[in-house]
Amino acid sequence: MNRTIFVLGDSVPAPRTDEEAPMAGWGQKIEGLLTGPVDVANYARSAMTTRKYFTERFPAMLNRMKRGDIVLIGFGGVDHMISNGMRYVPVPEYQELLRLFARYIHAEGGVPVLVTPCARYAFAPTGEVVNTRGEYPRAMLEVAAELGAPVIDLTGRTMELWAQIGPTRLRQYFAWVDAGEHPLHPDGQIDSSHLNHEGAAQVARVVVSGLCELGILDQADVDVTALMTPPVLPPVSTEFTIQSPEAALHYAQPVGEPALPVGRAGGVMSAPPRPPRSGTSPSTMTMAWSTVRSQTGEVSGVRGGVSSAGACSAVSAAMGDRPPGCSSERGAPARSCRGMLRSRGV
Repeated sequence: MNRTIFVLGDSVPAPRTDEEAPMAGWGQKIEGLLTGPVDVANYARSAMTTRKYFTERFPAMLNRMKRGDIVLIGFGGVDHMISNGMRYVPVPEYQELLRLFARYIHAEGGVPVLVTPCARYAFAPTGEVVNTRGEYPRAMLEVAAELGAPVIDLTGRTMELWAQIGPTRLRQYFAWVDAGEHPLHPDGQIDSSHLNHEGAAQVARVVVSGLCELGILDQADVDVTALMTPPVLPPVSTEFTIQSPEAALHYAQPVGEPALPVGRAGGVMSAPPRPPRSGTSPSTMTMAWSTVRSQTGEVSGVRGGVSSAGACSAVSAAMGDRPPGCSSERGAPARSCRGMLRSRGV
């Protein structure tokens, strides 16, 4: 039986229709990088916080999940919006909800993978990529380290990638268009948060590479050629204005819920009570961008490596057993593509 990769999160990984072009979610691009018996179920939706998702959508997703399935937990892009009281989730509550997501998934036999939010198109006047996600990426990394859960630091990896591309080119990865540039947006659209199809594809490569580095996907599961093909460097934008990136956020629904009362469970990855059921690599990007650099002389290679918080060995130690996809050797992936990538100099 095929394994399934579930994508949980907000509008950035969420699937998009043709009517929403040029916007695309990185979650919808994962399937194109897979070749093995792995399916993708994109459960990400716009305007979702950890709190809202946990109460409204998580039980249905958990009801569908099978033992051995992979669940990407990609929240933080909406939770941090302190200016919007209906969406804001304070860091302590955000961390507790991440613990609950991971514990429920693990208790049902799934493999939880925390994914920090994708960086926005935002640069300082001095040229550095700006972290507009506040303390939430760090807060997620802390939870991953505490639980020994796998984690992909997508914030850090995309900030590095954006820095290499630079502000004059990066706009071509986002759903930011000038007037007359796109038929669905004749007056133009300013959006520094949501990706277009090319940007979503590149972020999906980082995520799938991260799953390989963690040993959760192996060589038979992925299209190695697609992962290792150098990306096309975006063209230079004739105009680009990236001041006040927060003003460029677009969400489909003005929604929110009252705070969910939660308490810190004792122990590490302790099994929670059964929830209600409905009806009852950056390493590859290193090689790719190094190739672009050699061809254009314009960008430098991106540092490889994905934070794994101990990866499978730490998951095993913290959770009390070894999750599917890990071998009996401490820290070693089962038939992982990590060694294959390294053997190719990635």
